[in-house]
Amino acid sequence: MYEIGYIVYQKARIKMEVTIDIINAVVIIAMFFLADQGLKRCKSKKIRFYVSGSLMLYLIAMAIYYYLRNK
Repeated sequence: MYEIGYIVYQKARIKMEVTIDIINAVVIIAMFFLADQGLKRCKSKKIRFYVSGSLMLYLIAMAIYYYLRNK
């Protein structure tokens, strides 16, 4: 009985990881597109700083997540 529960847990974990990977890929592509389009038109340096800074923080967080997940 324990083995069946463990197998179900592993399958759910793999599905969750694949879902997280897909969401991250979509978010990263969207953020790069929006940052590229928006920063070209934006005249405020403060907004440019916040957008590029938040994008960098997100990419660093995802790099740490993938490093720890594959460790």
